Amino acid sequence: MNQFVKNMLRMLPLVLAAFAAGCVSPAGETPEEWRADIRAMRDESLAQAYEKWPELKADIAKAPGYAVVNNGIIKILIIGTAKGYGIVVDNTGRETFINDFAIAVGPGIEVGSSRGVIVFHDPVAMKAVIDGQWDFGGEADLAFKFGDFGGALLGNAHGGPVDTYRVFQNGVAIHASVYWLHTGIDPDYNPTPPAAAPPAATN
Repeated sequence: MNQFVKNMLRMLPLVLAAFAAGCVSPAGETPEEWRADIRAMRDESLAQAYEKWPELKADIAKAPGYAVVNNGIIKILIIGTAKGYGIVVDNTGRETFINDFAIAVGPGIEVGSSRGVIVFHDPVAMKAVIDGQWDFGGEADLAFKFGDFGGALLGNAHGGPVDTYRVFQNGVAIHASVYWLHTGIDPDYNPTPPAAAPPAATN
C-alpha cells in the first residue's frame, strides 16, 4: 500500500464527520421558504467573501450580475460528485434560482459543504449559467474546516468573463480534480409566473 493511500485511509474518520455536515438543498417545505433560505445563504456567503476580499463588493456593483451557490460534496480517492443550489442576481436585482451538479475525477478526498460567489463580467456567461450548460475545468485545494477549528477561504479567480471566489464551509479537501459541471434553472425554487389573462370576448 503506497503512502498516498495510507494517508487517505487515515483521513476516513474526518471524512465521515464532514459528510454529516454536507448540505445540498435549502431548508423549508414550500417554495417561499426555500427561496428565503437561499437568500439567507447568499447574504451570509457575501458577508464572508467581502470580509476576505473587500474589492469584491465593488466588482459586483459594476458587473452585469453575480451568483452564489452552495454545494454538498463527496469525493473519496478517484471520483466524486457535488450537488447544490444557488441564486443568480442581475444588475437590475432580478433573481433566478438555479441548481447544479458536478462530477469530479482525480486523486484525493473532498467531503463537506462549499459555497461559491461568481461574478459575471459578461452577460452572455450569466445567461449560459441560467439557461443550463456543461463546463469543464480544474482545481486543486488543501483546506480543513470543522466548525471553528481551522478554516479556509479559497479564492479561485479565473479571469475572463467569470471570476469565482470559493468559501469552504465545512469538511475537508485534499485533492486535485478535473470536473464537469452542469447548471440551470430550478423549476421548484422559482416563482410560477402568473397565468396569461384569457382573451377578451368579442361580439
